[in-house]
Amino acid sequence: MGVKTVSNEFSSPIPPKSVCKSSSHYHTKGDIELKDEDIQAGKDKALAAYKVVEDHLAANPSVCA
Repeated sequence: MGVKTVSNEFSSPIPPKSVCKSSSHYHTKGDIELKDEDIQAGKDKALAAYKVVEDHLAANPSVCA
């Protein structure tokens, strides 16, 4: 079984600045090979979701008051 850990950190440019940290642990079974492009696709999806939330909060600051 293979194990791969990927860590991400996103910073918000909008004051007050916030930092979102995440880690993903991949455990493969058998001779399955985890491709870097698959990991990058997952990171891109996570960043896209983060940006949607960030944009919503920037446009509506009262929702997190």
